[in-house]
Amino acid sequence: MKPTAVYNFFSTDTNKVTLEKLNEKLFDKTEEIFSDIEKAVKFRKPPSVLRELWTKFYQTIAHQDQERGSCPQQAVDNPEVHLFKKKELMSILSDTRLTWNTLEEIGHMSLEEQFHQLGCKLRLLEKDSEEYKLLEEYAGACPNSRRGTLLDVWSVHRPQDKIRAEEHAKLDYRKLLWYGVNVAQMAAVLQHGLRITPFSGGSLGKGIYLTPEHAKASWNVGVHWGKYEDERNVGFMFLVETALGRMRYIKMGNSSLTRPPDGFNSIAAKGRLEPDPSNDEMRKFDGKRVVVPIGPPVPQKEFEASGFLQSQYVVYDEGQVQLRYLTKFSFA
Repeated sequence: MKPTAVYNFFSTDTNKVTLEKLNEKLFDKTEEIFSDIEKAVKFRKPPSVLRELWTKFYQTIAHQDQERGSCPQQAVDNPEVHLFKKKELMSILSDTRLTWNTLEEIGHMSLEEQFHQLGCKLRLLEKDSEEYKLLEEYAGACPNSRRGTLLDVWSVHRPQDKIRAEEHAKLDYRKLLWYGVNVAQMAAVLQHGLRITPFSGGSLGKGIYLTPEHAKASWNVGVHWGKYEDERNVGFMFLVETALGRMRYIKMGNSSLTRPPDGFNSIAAKGRLEPDPSNDEMRKFDGKRVVVPIGPPVPQKEFEASGFLQSQYVVYDEGQVQLRYLTKFSFA
């Protein structure tokens, strides 16, 4: 995907938001504005304060559907939801900035050629292989709420992932989990790995969010609607080896988290539903056993009062994740 296509997902103005303007100063300024908005929401500041802060944001990041500096009413009426969406925008712009020049050079190439240029070793799995069939079963185990049709799977080898994972080599509980991405982010993730940026965050704080359910992760997939490589409505997801180690189970969100509690390595936000553990499969990566939770979601009696419907796992260190597969789906 070419860089200009990134903007179309979020209606940013390509005439005003250019590579030259996507610099550290702009991201620092935006981070400061977002922090002020969060404080204004927390301390219940009047709408006039929120409008002033959002106006600063729209003066910084021009949008196609807004006059420069004007603030949409929804930003004032529902600031938390609007802030989440704009953090997602800035995270994608941050990722795209890292690979902008590369994308300009390789945008005309085939998908396999692009992978090579991004410094990753990818191998297309044969669809009759046991490895492919296992992952196909994993993808199909979830409800039909937003389940795509699996088109292709590549195994991924990113040398830098292996290097940064060395610090966590002794963590012995690992899972292969789903991570959905916007099409616009795919190149940056392949080239730089999963990152925690100043704009990362959610109900469990500033970390990397993963899930054992394809349907849940698919809601984070930004689909390329229309034709892409002669296929329609294509989206990409990663399967990520996640070194969870000792998990702290929680039933309610806590957006202030920046690390797990002392003595723990990750957060497990256990949902009322979780893939049936009796169906778990095991795979080995670099000699380490990794759980592949391919079972259908079943009720979890221990967590029936959880505030989460489906489970999420969060790590707060980039060295705890390694890309293992890239999957391509067609979404209706």
